[in-house]
Amino acid sequence: MALSHYWVQTDDPQKGGITLSNYFDEATKKYAGRDFKNDLWYHSWFNNARTAYGLYYWGKTLNHDDWKDKAIQSLKLVLEAPNDEGWFPTIYVTEENRWISSGQGGDKDLYHMPDNAWTAYWIMRFNDELKKIDGADQFLQNFSSALLQSQNADGSFPARINVVTHKIDTILQSSATSAMATWFLEEMMVRYKIQKPFLEKYKKSIQRSLDFISKNVLPFQRFEDFELYFSCSPKPMHYFDSSTFLYAQNTMSIQWCAEAYLNAYRLFKDKRYLQQGEYCLNILSLYQQVWNPPFINMYAFGGFGVQNTDAEWSDARQAQFAETYLHYFLVTHSKEYLERGVYACRASFALMVLPENKDVSPANYQGTEMNGETWSGNMAENYGHGGFNERSNQSGFHWGTGSALTTAAIFQDRMGDIYIDNTLAIGVNGNVVKKINRNANSIDIATENLKKGKMKVVKDRVIEKSRITIDGIKY
Repeated sequence: MALSHYWVQTDDPQKGGITLSNYFDEATKKYAGRDFKNDLWYHSWFNNARTAYGLYYWGKTLNHDDWKDKAIQSLKLVLEAPNDEGWFPTIYVTEENRWISSGQGGDKDLYHMPDNAWTAYWIMRFNDELKKIDGADQFLQNFSSALLQSQNADGSFPARINVVTHKIDTILQSSATSAMATWFLEEMMVRYKIQKPFLEKYKKSIQRSLDFISKNVLPFQRFEDFELYFSCSPKPMHYFDSSTFLYAQNTMSIQWCAEAYLNAYRLFKDKRYLQQGEYCLNILSLYQQVWNPPFINMYAFGGFGVQNTDAEWSDARQAQFAETYLHYFLVTHSKEYLERGVYACRASFALMVLPENKDVSPANYQGTEMNGETWSGNMAENYGHGGFNERSNQSGFHWGTGSALTTAAIFQDRMGDIYIDNTLAIGVNGNVVKKINRNANSIDIATENLKKGKMKVVKDRVIEKSRITIDGIKY
């Protein structure tokens, strides 16, 4: 659907991307783009680099070479964008063959650090986990250096950088937004991308940034980022609610903090970091819908809210949060984290426009006549955004279907259709474990299974030698 309706080929046949669907073109009477006709975004929400990861994986899995080619085109486009001492623009205006530094969260005169860091993170993962891309390693090194040079005296990383002067903008200068930069820099170290002479410099920078979060964010639950102030719930900066005695907080910066602490634990083996990360994850968990509320017309179990000053249910961000829970499960082996991750991944598909969702989301499965929302495969970004029991509109393929498919690729690759260890067996893709019998050297499992034929089973190394039978089939 996306490649048929939203793919945009640039003047260079080797570069392109998937556009959004909110810009109305008077000439054609069609929706395509967001701020400009057919613009291509690499943003904290709408990110062609993240979608490219899923597009390439499913292209390889399902033998669609054209999908793989288009994924690489999306990465080449941003890798060859004008590079400004490591910083780079994140919106390509196709019709005018020009780049804009940033959109929502920044503007044309500012680089928005979370957009740069999120894009670079997915370039890194694509390059390491799927296919090497020319220029990617140098691109990542340049951006890492730019981040280090921007670090504030208090240890935080700024949210916005002036395009001309490279001076730090005061908006969200020292905030939880900083954790996105910390996460990225840690990932560079975890993946051995920092040369030995610079390791100590990176370690100190990361530790300083973690100290900032520990002292200034966690004690006050002050999880601030651009979405709190520059999206659909505008308010005065650093808003504090005297009724709940809470600052405005957004779930994306909570996730960034959780990931930053988890990587810090991997790097420095300090249990304090893991404890602080789980504290962040516990707060994030308060936003997950671990029930199915009867007052909205959809099956909402597993989805996520957005912030404590807005009204969305089952928002598109749940797809990326699912992997954060998976990351924590792989370190702690907490069954709760795996369950939360699996059901967040499943919830990411609940608002997709397709017949299978008639019973899942009856008010949504047909979409609306607006901007192609009836096309099978489109998805609303959330439900009940306006505070009423009604469908929200789509904001684009990346913030919905594309992100869901990327997370599904990661779960399919790492956890298979069913995951089994010495304490649990959980259905991941298309199945639910109904019964399990364990003996000394065997595990027999019965499932309710939507898939035909053999499943992909992932076994923890502890039970690798056990005989496993699922629905009468030996594995």
